Amino acid sequence: MNIRTEQAAEKFFNALVPSVGWDYTDHKAKPLVLAAFHLYAKAWDGQRWNIGQWQWPLTTLRSGAAFDSDEPWTVLLRRAVEIARPVRRARKAG
Repeated sequence: MNIRTEQAAEKFFNALVPSVGWDYTDHKAKPLVLAAFHLYAKAWDGQRWNIGQWQWPLTTLRSGAAFDSDEPWTVLLRRAVEIARPVRRARKAG
């Protein structure tokens, strides 16, 4: 993985969990984010494209939209969001 890919992943991770620092964290969402950005960069390998320009993940995250397609990077990002922002279910009374 190159530095541009890691920097792009870090930017997304920081938006996903702003209270957790990128460096020295073992947050379970971090390797998923790294893998997603690596896979996407690999898919565009040789296209003279900069992974830092991939705005879709941040736009999707900030809008609250779902990562709902089945591309490998989307599946990884969806799971990273699930881990970082678990849905709290109301406890049944009784």
